[in-house]
Amino acid sequence: MKLAIFDIDGTLTATSKADADCYVQVFKDQFNLEIANGDWDRFKHYTDSGIMAEIFDEEYGREPTAQEHQLTIAAFERLLRDAFDRNPTLFAAVAGASKMLDHLRKANGWAIAMATGCWRASAEFKLSMANINWRDIPIATSDDEYVRVKIMEQAQSMALSRYQVSRFERIVYIGDGIWDLISSRELGFGFIGMQHEGHHKSLSEAGAKVTIPDYRDLDGFMALLETAPTP
Repeated sequence: MKLAIFDIDGTLTATSKADADCYVQVFKDQFNLEIANGDWDRFKHYTDSGIMAEIFDEEYGREPTAQEHQLTIAAFERLLRDAFDRNPTLFAAVAGASKMLDHLRKANGWAIAMATGCWRASAEFKLSMANINWRDIPIATSDDEYVRVKIMEQAQSMALSRYQVSRFERIVYIGDGIWDLISSRELGFGFIGMQHEGHHKSLSEAGAKVTIPDYRDLDGFMALLETAPTP
């Protein structure tokens, strides 16, 4: 059996802008801290928990408490819900994503998992608002680990249990960030980059051999899953 692991923001859901805007806002609301929206490359771990930990270390010289963590997650989800109420179009699915996942569910020999730097509550909210059926898919999140490589490894472990196999003969990660590419390279996973115009540094320039804009070419995507190399 083979495994396809998907990022969420910018990969299954077109929610990168809403997510970033609300993430910046929650630190202003909760802690009166200003974060430069778009300056994400300065963080060592581009995950919700990882960024929060680095911000607290810079500002307070300590880790956030469990209570601060949970209150921030709850406030962040409220901001996302408010953003959806104002403009539901910011929570659309990437074109063809839902149909593609349904096709993969029925395809012989393929397992599905998700690995995201988001907190679980926000990940589930964005998937639901984008009308993507996620409830039967293992999802590893920033609640599980704050290092992206470990989140991806957790998704693999969850999928092994979910599909009751001892190993996957091939693993491909689909993501839209440079951090996704770097983590896939470190783990030896095949990589398919979701390349959006004007979104992050070019994945091709960073070493991605295969990039796509969406999932509308379903047959083409399925062929890439079989051949996409490690970046």
